[in-house]
Amino acid sequence: MLRIKSNRNLFFTIVSAPLFITILILAVLTAINPRDRQNPTDCDIITRNIAKSLYAFEGNPAETLSESNILQPYLFTNRDEYLEELDTHLEGVKNSLKADIVYIMDTNGLVIASSSAVGSDPLTGNNYGFRPYFRKALRGEAAIYPGLGVTTDQRGIYYSAPLRERGGKIIAVIVIKVNVNRLEKELYKYDDPTFIITKEQVIFASNRPELLYHYILPIDESTLENIYRSNQFASTELRPFIHITNDATITFKNRDYYAQMVPLKNTGWKLIKLNSDRSLTNSKYSNKIYAITLSSLLFILALIYYIALYRFSAREKELNADIKLYKNLFSLGPDAVCVTDIEGSILSHNEAFSQLFGYEPKTIESMNIRDFYADPETDRPRLLYRLDLKKSLRNYILVMKTKDGKLLRTSNSLIRIDHKGNQVIESVIRDISEAEIEKRQLRTAQKREMIGIMSSGLAHDFNNILAAINASASLIRYSTNNDQSGGIEEIVLTIENAVEKGSTLVKRISSLARHEEGKYSLIDLARLLNEIHDIFRKTVPSNIKTTICLNTDRSRIKGDPVQIEQVILNILINASHSMSIMKQDQLNKGGTITTTLETVEKNDLISFFPTCDNDFYICISISDTGVGIPSDLQERVFEPFFTTKDKTKGSGLGLSMVFDIIKQHGGLIRFESEENRGTTFFIYFPYANIE
Repeated sequence: MLRIKSNRNLFFTIVSAPLFITILILAVLTAINPRDRQNPTDCDIITRNIAKSLYAFEGNPAETLSESNILQPYLFTNRDEYLEELDTHLEGVKNSLKADIVYIMDTNGLVIASSSAVGSDPLTGNNYGFRPYFRKALRGEAAIYPGLGVTTDQRGIYYSAPLRERGGKIIAVIVIKVNVNRLEKELYKYDDPTFIITKEQVIFASNRPELLYHYILPIDESTLENIYRSNQFASTELRPFIHITNDATITFKNRDYYAQMVPLKNTGWKLIKLNSDRSLTNSKYSNKIYAITLSSLLFILALIYYIALYRFSAREKELNADIKLYKNLFSLGPDAVCVTDIEGSILSHNEAFSQLFGYEPKTIESMNIRDFYADPETDRPRLLYRLDLKKSLRNYILVMKTKDGKLLRTSNSLIRIDHKGNQVIESVIRDISEAEIEKRQLRTAQKREMIGIMSSGLAHDFNNILAAINASASLIRYSTNNDQSGGIEEIVLTIENAVEKGSTLVKRISSLARHEEGKYSLIDLARLLNEIHDIFRKTVPSNIKTTICLNTDRSRIKGDPVQIEQVILNILINASHSMSIMKQDQLNKGGTITTTLETVEKNDLISFFPTCDNDFYICISISDTGVGIPSDLQERVFEPFFTTKDKTKGSGLGLSMVFDIIKQHGGLIRFESEENRGTTFFIYFPYANIE
């Protein structure tokens, strides 16, 4: 808790007052008798900002990329798939640098790999061997080159550098083109004509678009010919502009200007700014203005400081009040809260923590959080490992014990924080034992509902089995009475098969109806789906067709077979209802249920589930052609007791239980539905990769 001594304000005042008074006196003396100093001109400021723009990548980005040696492996092979990977890599470089295009040329000037381009297709297959930046790179030098794209017709700054193999031989040239808008953005801050010329004196960036592609007189005819030959500005015709020298007064568009010309470092370019009469600064008074401004600023800062000092005292009182408020919230909160160090020693706890575990507060102060775990040797290391990975955990399930040995199932939210240079863990603990009991009761109710739905269909199968047994028994009696014992063995075999089928049906129903806690094991989803469909086909009306498609040989997951079966049956039953009892038109009842099993990779699920953390999932998709779910009700589908069926035909517990079971298995679920067109549920379980 923050405590501030009452005499601290007086200490600050005694120490800081002389300091500010000294600064103010020095500032006033400077204003009265200013020392000579050189203030930066407009051109100096512009060139600094342009340099930042040109080298925003900490140097020539092409040279940096070539020195990293990450592109060379792609260039030592002729396989097409490596060139496709190289295109993808260059696209990433383009996006990270916010460039127009990034491409690689072989030693003949042919583009062999390219990112996409702004305003045109990639440049792969084009030849730019005539460009100076290419020829300079072939000589082993990095280049920065202004020009107009021959293909894209867009002005830009080209950065180039050679790509070498390990022996130092140049094998390719990397080129990065950045839009010239980065430079012109700085030029457009000024009203007077401001532009940049190349080392050949051609204007390629300006706040006056009409000045582009003019050259400053005088210029050699051979220089012009070289520019046209290199296609530096594509097919644009260059036009002459007036002769300009530094510090000269020139006339442009019937106005007089004072010219400033400053070279741009490491480029060979120059910045030219034409200052109108109104913008010429009388530097005679600049130093005094600077000193007066500084004095005023320091005075304002001193005033702000003393106001802040006054406010600090008031804020201290407010802060202490806030601390008291949060301490009350900590103490009186309904959930158990405790703060521990990394070793587990309890540093602080609230009253709810004492009440939950039944210990006196003073006793808890000398205890370790491990004393409250049902299995501290396993649970504590596992929790710390998860906390190291994610820094915070929400709804982490732990079995804890009270003073009298009672076990509690708790939901824990934890976070690691730095407190006074030490790492501590803050935990909020909620007893969910009763909530878990309620969930089990809801799940049992839902199981009973499903058994009731399936019973009518299964009764027909039992009647067929019993009829087969009865007929076989009659045949045995007949054969015995007529001394025809030769066919009895075959008849007995028929009876055994019928009994086995009946036994299988009984086992399936009894496993679904049992109430004990689930036991996790390896499950072959392909086999389980086939078994479920064998039963389900016999429970639906004949106008509903069921199909199953197994599109993967990876079908193993870890879970409770009974609960997984409950999930699949529930969605299948809902699908059949959407094509039968929920359809108003008797003539259109019926349809098709399609169940598909396939493998899905993590990257395919990120857009739906950003937090999924397994590499592979087994997906069960169940599609129907039923009534669908109205769009305004779709967000409520997994709520307990919510149903789109008639209240007499559904409890609304099914999908709520489905969601809960899938979550407990580390799985994911989503659905797509269109009213009067049908619904598809997608269930994803983590693949159990156990060799």
